[in-house]
Amino acid sequence: MRTLLAALAVAASGLVIGSPAQASAPGGTGAVSRPAVIDVSGAEGGTAAQKQQALLDYWTPERVRRATGEGKDGPNGAPAGERVDPRVTAAVEGPYSTAVGKLVFEHADGRPDHCTGTAVNSESEILVLTAAHCLHEGPDGTWT
Repeated sequence: MRTLLAALAVAASGLVIGSPAQASAPGGTGAVSRPAVIDVSGAEGGTAAQKQQALLDYWTPERVRRATGEGKDGPNGAPAGERVDPRVTAAVEGPYSTAVGKLVFEHADGRPDHCTGTAVNSESEILVLTAAHCLHEGPDGTWT
C-alpha cells in the first residue's frame, strides 16, 4: 500500500508538473488554459527521474500524515466511532482497476489534503483520476 501511495502521489504530481491546467471560466463560458504551478525544489526542469525523486523527497511520511489526518481519532480530532467487523464483498465480474489509493496534495493556500485516486492505464502513463470536489474550492473557489 505504501508503494501504491507513493506511486499515486508521483503520478498525480506529474500531471500537475507536466501539463497545463484546465480551469472553467466563471459562468461556464469555456475553458481557460493556464500553466500549472508547483513549488517543489528540484521538480521544475530536469529528467523525469529527477522530478519523481524530488516529489518523493517532498512527500515525506510526516507530510503525508498531515495531509491524510492519520493518527487522529476522527474528523477534526473527534473521538472515533464504534468499530465494525469487516464484511465480505461480492465478487466483481469484468475488468476493474486494483490501483486505487490515496492521492495526497496541497491546496493553493498550502493546506495539505487527500482524496481517493485511481491510477489509469493511459498512453502518457501518468493519469490519475479523482473526484473534482477534491481539487476545487467550491462555487467561488479555484482549482488546486
